[in-house]
Amino acid sequence: MNEGNGNGSNPKRLGRFVVQEELALVLSGKASRSQLDDRDAFRAGLLNHLLYKAQIKDDLKWLDEERQQKGETNYGWIDVTRQQLAEETLNQRDIRSIGMHLEEIVKAGYLASRKPKRVNHYRVALRRLCQDLLDRDMEMDARKIGGQEYGFQLLCREFGLKRRTARERLADALTERGIDPVKVGTSMDRLVEKIQGELSEEDTEEFLGWIAQKIVGLASGDHLKAILNPIFNDPMTAVETWREKI
Repeated sequence: MNEGNGNGSNPKRLGRFVVQEELALVLSGKASRSQLDDRDAFRAGLLNHLLYKAQIKDDLKWLDEERQQKGETNYGWIDVTRQQLAEETLNQRDIRSIGMHLEEIVKAGYLASRKPKRVNHYRVALRRLCQDLLDRDMEMDARKIGGQEYGFQLLCREFGLKRRTARERLADALTERGIDPVKVGTSMDRLVEKIQGELSEEDTEEFLGWIAQKIVGLASGDHLKAILNPIFNDPMTAVETWREKI
């Protein structure tokens, strides 16, 4: 609905803050709506807002860089202050809180950040977001980029994405954090062997996906070891912890 100026002309467009449940679940790593909280919802709305700003700023140039994956990124960067984001998200959070939420999204890998001058720049990792939604069998609303409607499935085809198994997601996450791929493969084989017979194939998939989500956004190798060592050393205790969480 638009709010008029009193004489019926030049209607004023109201602000929008749209929370998509799919984005909230992917950002949080939680399994269902019942587990989501207010912080999860706000981060999802904030990321969706930045997606909207990106798609109207550099449109097809941003999409083309995401498609090609050349490493260097010149388009899709949004220069915005925390004060602006607070106002644009209906003043639901103060400036400090906005900053903390942005840092969490950056740590999770769905935003890149830089500060070439005085204002922070952010860039949505659209390919990464689409891949993680696809892995969890979710979608998101269509995006109008360069005047063309891009539904989720079309974006996935543009990026050449295929759904990964939980084992593949976990292996990719470990390799991205600098662990030797050969070592990753050996460790994964041992882990799966230890829980084989104790979990169904479907539960094994869910358990490995839970581990993969736990290491999203970890800032250091020490944090990674603190999470993974107990799981790989005593996987059945980790299984019990996972069961308590679902």
